[in-house]
Amino acid sequence: MAFATTFGTASTGVAISSLSGAAATNAALALLGGGALTAGGTGMAGGSALLAMAGPIGWAVGGAALVGSGLFLEHENKKIGKEANSRAFEIEGLIPKVNASRQEVELVERETIRLADLVYSEIKYFQQNASKDYTEFSQPFKERLAALINSIHALSQSLKKTVDLKL
Repeated sequence: MAFATTFGTASTGVAISSLSGAAATNAALALLGGGALTAGGTGMAGGSALLAMAGPIGWAVGGAALVGSGLFLEHENKKIGKEANSRAFEIEGLIPKVNASRQEVELVERETIRLADLVYSEIKYFQQNASKDYTEFSQPFKERLAALINSIHALSQSLKKTVDLKL
């Protein structure tokens, strides 16, 4: 009714918004009824019937929309739930593999730290006990130096190690 009184025109061509009282009401009802009886519409009776039905029709349309959206959301929620459960099972299956990879990383880390500590202590020993001239080294001292070089090489290889995730 508000739309008809604001934007409609009476069968006389006058804007309904410029009318007042019963003239405005009758013109708005005729507009909602499809126009005046003389113009082929159902007139004020049709407009009144439309307004009388607007409540129940609106409720029916609203109810149908509510039921439809509820069914759609239920379907979407089920779909999302199934996908979430599927991903949860997938993730749970990966946990043992991640744990195995973590243990391998920890093993490599411990070995690298052990080698680094050994190299550090040997370098310290040589700094304190070795002369600057290699020709003055005793045979056991030279063997210890060779072992240090091997330990440095092993540490270098340990630092290069990678752990493949077995996913």
